[in-house]
Amino acid sequence: MPEPSTTGVLALVIAKALDASGIRGDEVLRSVGIPADLPNDPTIRLPIPTISALYAASVEHTGDPYFGLTVARFIHLTHMHTVGHALGASASLMDFCQRLQRYWALLSDGTAIELVHSGNEVQINFRLLSDISAQDEVAFLAFLMRTMRHLHTPSLAPLSVSFHHAAPGGDDRPYREVFRAPVAMRQPQPALVFRKSDLEQPLLGANAELARLGDALALQHLVRYDQSNIVAATRQQILEQL
Repeated sequence: MPEPSTTGVLALVIAKALDASGIRGDEVLRSVGIPADLPNDPTIRLPIPTISALYAASVEHTGDPYFGLTVARFIHLTHMHTVGHALGASASLMDFCQRLQRYWALLSDGTAIELVHSGNEVQINFRLLSDISAQDEVAFLAFLMRTMRHLHTPSLAPLSVSFHHAAPGGDDRPYREVFRAPVAMRQPQPALVFRKSDLEQPLLGANAELARLGDALALQHLVRYDQSNIVAATRQQILEQL
């Protein structure tokens, strides 16, 4: 089996976060074996252990054990290319989450997203398929929260947040401040829990035509990435027939 990998664009985002912290991001990239001139290409992947090494070096250079929260401020939907465009055009946050689940393998195969419905609650689980960095875990959950607030409303808050890793020094206050929700550490998997009614609210930026176009492109990329993905191949054929 190939080594678990993630989109190479993440390394560029981490470098920007380092630059903003007064650290030469290009030098830190080179220190862990990542070219400083890495192109912004969605097809480029980096091994997850390499990204973990980059996060470890970043924490060492910045002295910030919560560096993942800083990285989250520099991740944008556009960094996800076709997937990001489809996500931004979603009709609701539920639609957004379902797309994220469908195309997640294009961004990382070190985790898998699962949506679990229970009454009026929806849990977004990040099933761990490899050993990812605690900073990587924090960065994506915080980015996801910021993006959902941007698409829906700034007051949006989950019912609870779970992290797999332990809080630095046992202090989870920075996480509670960002998510505005109870936080549980050392859980089996990272997760966000929302009210189903919050996720079903229509989004002002919804654009069905742009979403369909983004879906078609993302599915093409997904099929090329994993020729064994029968579900993705079937969806692509249906879209072509439509």
